[in-house]
Amino acid sequence: MAAKIDDWGNIKRWFCTKNDATHNEEKIRPVWPKGTYCIYSAAISPFKCPKSEGRLSFGYGYWDNQYWLNDSEMKGVLPGGNFVRGGRTTIYFCCQGSQDPNIPMSLPIDQPFYLLAFKSSVCQKVEWATVSPEFILYDTSDYRNSDKFTPFSPFNATKHDPKIHYCYYEGCNHTLTYDNETEVEINFPESQHLDITSQSCSWSISYPSDYIILLNIISLDIPSNNSDHCNIQFLEISGIEGNVSIIKLCDNYQQYKLRSQSNLVSIVLKLVNNVTKTTGFRVNFKGVLNRGIKA
Repeated sequence: MAAKIDDWGNIKRWFCTKNDATHNEEKIRPVWPKGTYCIYSAAISPFKCPKSEGRLSFGYGYWDNQYWLNDSEMKGVLPGGNFVRGGRTTIYFCCQGSQDPNIPMSLPIDQPFYLLAFKSSVCQKVEWATVSPEFILYDTSDYRNSDKFTPFSPFNATKHDPKIHYCYYEGCNHTLTYDNETEVEINFPESQHLDITSQSCSWSISYPSDYIILLNIISLDIPSNNSDHCNIQFLEISGIEGNVSIIKLCDNYQQYKLRSQSNLVSIVLKLVNNVTKTTGFRVNFKGVLNRGIKA
């Protein structure tokens, strides 16, 4: 789903919709996991919601558009609803609040996707994916407004001029492969808008077989306390030269240098939902021919 707002404040939105699922495809489709989120209801099965480990319940939103003679138009395959040119818009949703949104759920992450926030502006966490909170404020009619939303609709939808919160997800299981002495820096998070609570991400780094990898942790800020000893939230680096091939780091580090055992290194970041202030980490790494170079 993409959106664009023009100079007049009109919102244009695009949807990617699958509307030709076979009966056999439906039989083997995975159920939606427990969580707190909304999705769009499919036009091919109006008033119905897909199977879920919790319970996805049907709802709808009815937008009383700002002007009767406006530029509203629609075409192509759309989510379930009723789209009236120049008039009012109804969109069908399926929502559930069966689990704390800070408990990560599992979804396919090979392509970016959106969910809608439900019950609060907090985005549902998804395993091995970053999430960027977004919103659109819909300026609906001021004259005899008849906006209407059912309880099972996105957060804030029930208010006049609804402000709908969207959650944009991108997978963060990264595979990085280089064929020469490329020097690279990982800076996570790259954007201050990312919600990195309850976050797990990984970076698998490889160079040619006759290379090793030199790493420099430029900065690291992962809060901990005396009781967890980097067991709850941490940056884990495996494939390191030395007595221990796997190390876990937390608290604060700067200019901490490491060397790999081989041409492969794995980095895993684990954060829990009580992270308040953290700048994440920055790691610089470079592949070099294995000629006894010291870190």
